[in-house]
Amino acid sequence: MPAVSRGPRTGDRQLTGHTRISEREDKHQMTFTYPAIFRQREDGSYEARFIDLDDCTATGDNLDLCIRDAIEAARSWIQVELEEEVPLLPPVTHIEDVVPEEGEIVRNIGVIVRMMDGYDE
Repeated sequence: MPAVSRGPRTGDRQLTGHTRISEREDKHQMTFTYPAIFRQREDGSYEARFIDLDDCTATGDNLDLCIRDAIEAARSWIQVELEEEVPLLPPVTHIEDVVPEEGEIVRNIGVIVRMMDGYDE
């Protein structure tokens, strides 16, 4: 299990690297942040890929729509992994370590995954 440290807000526990577990009003949620590389296609639409999440990609007619799709793609990828008996979430590449090619945009994409009661049983 990843190391846990106290987050900036009272009541939050932060898993070192990329995850925060919040407990508010008996609801559990985890926030994950992974870098994605965005590139504009010849037709003006955008595509994105996550460096750390294998085969996790997104597309959109414009950058905003591609970012929205990237958030949903990452959320789905992470939820599938969390459903495994032993989830193995990859370590996060620091955004400053990403060297984009010409025309590429690197952004951290954060997703919130809400956990059901009993998720840790």
